[in-house]
Amino acid sequence: MNADEFSLRLSRISTMWTLHRAAFQDGVSARHIDLLQRYRGPAYRYLLACVRSADVAEDLAQDFALKFLRGDFGKADPGRGRFRDYLRTSLSRLATDHFRKQRKEAGELPVEPVDPRPFEAADHDYDDQWRSEVLDRAWAKLEQAAPIEYAALKLRVEEADLTSGEMADQLKQKLGKEISPDAVRKALERGRRRFADSLLSEVEATMEETTDESLERELTDLGLIRYCKSALAARRDSRPKE
Repeated sequence: MNADEFSLRLSRISTMWTLHRAAFQDGVSARHIDLLQRYRGPAYRYLLACVRSADVAEDLAQDFALKFLRGDFGKADPGRGRFRDYLRTSLSRLATDHFRKQRKEAGELPVEPVDPRPFEAADHDYDDQWRSEVLDRAWAKLEQAAPIEYAALKLRVEEADLTSGEMADQLKQKLGKEISPDAVRKALERGRRRFADSLLSEVEATMEETTDESLERELTDLGLIRYCKSALAARRDSRPKE
């Protein structure tokens, strides 16, 4: 599947989920519906990895939204723990039910256990996809809030060996304005802080109740802790001492 087809399917999923939301306005918290919309990319990719059919994955994504809004997933409660785990558990159940229904309709009695291999592959990639989504959102927030800091930090990531002077020359061409090497260094410092804060807020939004310890574990599990150590320490230090 190419990028254009993937974007088209995500757009259709988003449209249908928005329509479903209007029909169940009072059923589920707005926060959880927002998270569901924001992370439709990893959700669709997970289903696609399980069922290996773009059409089936899209249909299951629509089915998932309806079941989610109706509260059909029982103990897979988005109000407990991490939304990331809730989403994976619920999608896995949906894909499992799909395969069992297929086999039952084909006349396989008794229904054999579902082959775990596609699910293992999907689980393996799921956290990577989720991490990419979190990083993309943090970059987007930085670009919107501070374009110069975004441009400087992006350039540093893409070309780590450039000196501040060389970065100033490239940023002058990209931004269409003069920027000194000293201003580049300051933009990088501010950009790193803003980026880390954006990552913290994005990850925190996917957890029901966060402590410093649980947030640090989630960042570690996602391989994002290296970007956020200073921000986490600053958050701890800013709290009143008991």
